Amino acid sequence: MTYINTGLTNGGLTASGHYQIEYDDALSKADGLDRASGLYDKCEEDFALMKTWFKGIDPAFGFPMRVQITNSPPNACSSAKASTPAPIDLVTSGTDLTFGALLPD
Repeated sequence: MTYINTGLTNGGLTASGHYQIEYDDALSKADGLDRASGLYDKCEEDFALMKTWFKGIDPAFGFPMRVQITNSPPNACSSAKASTPAPIDLVTSGTDLTFGALLPD
């Protein structure tokens, strides 16, 4: 499995640089590129909304946060450090995406 950003606007990096969108190259166009493109359009809107919920609180790590669309469940990320965000995995499941964030130890 290789994560790619082929065909995504700005190489998958959202306009404000908060997210880097990638998808598994083994996925169909509908499950990979099309879902990644749809997600790309909404990420920054959601980030702005979350900033209103948690005013004055910033993530303890730098940007961009990696968002990976895959067909595999998230794996444990034992090598992650608190200063390095673990990827946000979105697993394809029928017509929906399932969110699976991996938190560092």
